[in-house]
Amino acid sequence: MGFSADRGAVAGKTGPGSRASGHELKMVTIDKILRIDSNIWQVQYSSSLEDATFYIYIDGIEVAITQLTQYNLPVAFGENSIIEILDDPDELPAEVFPGKVVLGWSFVEAADHYSIEEYVGGNWLEVARVQDNGGYMSWQSRLLKDGQVHLFRIIPVAANDNEGTPREFAVLTVRHPDVPDVNYSYSQETKQLILTG
Repeated sequence: MGFSADRGAVAGKTGPGSRASGHELKMVTIDKILRIDSNIWQVQYSSSLEDATFYIYIDGIEVAITQLTQYNLPVAFGENSIIEILDDPDELPAEVFPGKVVLGWSFVEAADHYSIEEYVGGNWLEVARVQDNGGYMSWQSRLLKDGQVHLFRIIPVAANDNEGTPREFAVLTVRHPDVPDVNYSYSQETKQLILTG
C-alpha cells in the first residue's frame, strides 16, 4: 500500500494512540483506506469524541489540523510514509526515523554525471545515475532494511565515460532498536530497585 497508519486502529480496536483522560476514552479509528488515484490514498477516520479536531502527521511532521474525517495522502510508487491521526492536541506523535538515507556531495570538475552504486551480494551494482548540476549533489536511497550496514559509493563519470575516484559511504540503519533485556528485583531491606542486564 505504501504507507502505514499509526495512532488509531483498523476495525475499531483501540490503537497505540488511544488513552483514557478522566472517564473519557480518546480513540481515533481508521475506518477505511481507499486508493483514489495512482499515487493518492484517501484515509477515512473517526473519533470517539464529539466534534473532534484531528491533528494529522506524516513522517512526524504536522500536515493538517482539521475537523474533516478524511485526508488524501499522496504516496509515490515505492515510497513509504507513516501517517498518524490524533484527536488530542497534547499528545505528541511517535518519533519517526527515516527508512532511507540521503547521500550528499560537492560536484567534481569535468563530471557529466554520477553513478550511484550499492554493494549487494559481493558486487557493486548501479542503482541510480545523477546528472551533474555544477553544485551540491544529493540522492535519496530506497527504503533500507533495518539493523544492517548498507554500503554505497558515488563515482563521477565524464562525458567520455571515464570514471573518477569513487567516494564510499557506509550507513548503519537502526530505526526501531530493541528494548534492552533487563531483569529487576526490589530489596525490602535496602528499599532499592536493582536492575541487571
